[in-house]
Amino acid sequence: MSNLVFRPTLPMVLLLAPAAALAQQPPKILVATGQEMSVGVLNPGTLECVNGRPAGSFLQCSPGTTRISVWNSVGVQGYQDVVGTAAAMFRGRSTVVMHCNLDGNYYGHCWGTFEMEVAEMGGKWVGAWSGLYDLAANVVSYRASGYGSGGQLELLRFEKESVWPGGPQPGTFVFKVLAKQPAR
Repeated sequence: MSNLVFRPTLPMVLLLAPAAALAQQPPKILVATGQEMSVGVLNPGTLECVNGRPAGSFLQCSPGTTRISVWNSVGVQGYQDVVGTAAAMFRGRSTVVMHCNLDGNYYGHCWGTFEMEVAEMGGKWVGAWSGLYDLAANVVSYRASGYGSGGQLELLRFEKESVWPGGPQPGTFVFKVLAKQPAR
């Protein structure tokens, strides 16, 4: 007889579990947009020009090069005109480590890591990025994701989409930050 009592209540418990999950507040998403630009090169890294040789300035190979590899290039990116609910979280400069595998026309895949100190927030962002580059035209599309460490960035996560449309103008980005849920 006691088995009959528990069987009807088990489905009721299973039905109430999703309702309890829906009653919790969803994560808050903060957003910032703006422009990014290359501020400088700290270390050009290693450049390999297959069927060619390094020529001239940063990331240039001689004519006839069929493949270009870049390893451990370190640069600095800056951000300007940053607006939105997460704008204060991205006031700083990123130190970016870059690796690329490009064809002879400077087109291909680049990836790496980054670290951005944000003094105003008492912490930093650390993460990884990856995307397609057409360095000859300065057309870039990449994604980045990272985690906050220290201060008000502790335990936050962000995602970034960035597009550089070509030519000398800066790229445009959108940061999306998944905010911590309030303590209960």
